[in-house]
Amino acid sequence: NAVNLPSLELEMLERFTPYLNLCEKLGQFVSQIVTKGVQKVRVEFSGDFPTPVRNLLTLSAIRGVLSSALEKAEVNWVNAVPLAQERGIRIEETVLAEAEDYTSLITVTVRTETMSKSVSGTVLSRGNLRIVRIDDLPVDVIPDGHLIVLTNQDKPGVVGFIGTILGENNINIAEFQVGRKTAGGEAVSILNVDSPVPVSVVKKISQFSGITRVSVVHLSATPSFTSFGANPSTSSSSH
Repeated sequence: NAVNLPSLELEMLERFTPYLNLCEKLGQFVSQIVTKGVQKVRVEFSGDFPTPVRNLLTLSAIRGVLSSALEKAEVNWVNAVPLAQERGIRIEETVLAEAEDYTSLITVTVRTETMSKSVSGTVLSRGNLRIVRIDDLPVDVIPDGHLIVLTNQDKPGVVGFIGTILGENNINIAEFQVGRKTAGGEAVSILNVDSPVPVSVVKKISQFSGITRVSVVHLSATPSFTSFGANPSTSSSSH
C-alpha cells in the first residue's frame, strides 16, 4: 500500500476493483455533460462500502472528473485530491442511510457555476458496469467508448431524426437508451456509437426543435489496479 492512500487488503481490493473502474467512468461521464468550471464533486454511496473503500472510490471518481479536463497521465490516485483542491473544487463523500433500488449504488454529482448533473451506476453480475440513472431519470447504459447524450422532449420524431443524421455520416449506433418519467415529458437519450462524433454532426442534431442539449462523451478504458499508477516523477513520495 502507498503510505498516502487508503490501506486495503488485496482480497478487498480485488473485490471492489469493478467499483473503482465504475467510479472513474462515472466521473469521466458526468464531467463531460456539464459546462466547464467544476466547483464541487459529491460522491454518494448506497450499500456495503467500508470507509477505506469509500475513500478510494472517491479518489477514483475525482480522477475521472479531472482526467476529462487534463491529460489522463497527469492524474493518479495520489495527486487527484491535491489537483482538485488547487482548482478550488470541493469534494464531498456521503452515505445514504436508506437502501436504494440497487444493492450497491454510487452517484457522482458535479456542480458548476450554471448547473448540476448527477450520474448513478452499479456493478451487475460478472463485473459488468452500468449507468442506471442520469439525474432522476432511469437508464441502462454501458459506460464505454463513444456516447451521445441528449436532453430532449419525449415526442415523436426524435429517434428517427437522430438515426437519419448519424446514418448520413456513417456513424453506427450500437445501443440507444431513453430515460423518462412520463410520456411527453423531459427525457434523456443516450447512444453508444462505434466511432467519434464530429462537431458538425453535433450541430445538426442540436437543431431539432425537441432537443435542448447535446453532449458528446468519450469513456476511455479503465486501468488495471495491480498498481495505483503514480507518475514516475511522484512515485518516490508514494511508496
